[in-house]
Amino acid sequence: MADSNMIIDECRMPGKNTAFWKAARKSNANIAVDDTILSEVHRKTGKTRNEVVEKITKSFKRPVLIDDCQEVQDDARRMNEKYLYLHRGDDRILAATKKAGAILVTNDKKFLLAASLEGVQAFSTRLYARNNNIKRCRRWRG
Repeated sequence: MADSNMIIDECRMPGKNTAFWKAARKSNANIAVDDTILSEVHRKTGKTRNEVVEKITKSFKRPVLIDDCQEVQDDARRMNEKYLYLHRGDDRILAATKKAGAILVTNDKKFLLAASLEGVQAFSTRLYARNNNIKRCRRWRG
């Protein structure tokens, strides 16, 4: 699951996270987004939900949409009280990521810390791109 800032950057500055998008395409991963991410991107960029999904589809492929359930909302409320440095959108994204068993990709250091404390696998964009960069080695011919 990509943080909303990743999607916002893709809408405003398409070339900023190219290494991340290339690594994601190579790794056969799915980009998961939920209503919190879509509403935060809409609030900051003015793009509608369909425009955001279309932009992600152009950069990567069709995202997986995750619905918020009561369990995610309760977990987000608990995380908001436990990790005071997380804002309301981040706690919902983290709860949805945990529920889905997904990997979180973000550049927010506090978000990465909260994810590790919750047992969610999380990477910065640079680390994700480095770990998923598939290099093909030529076979040595003697």
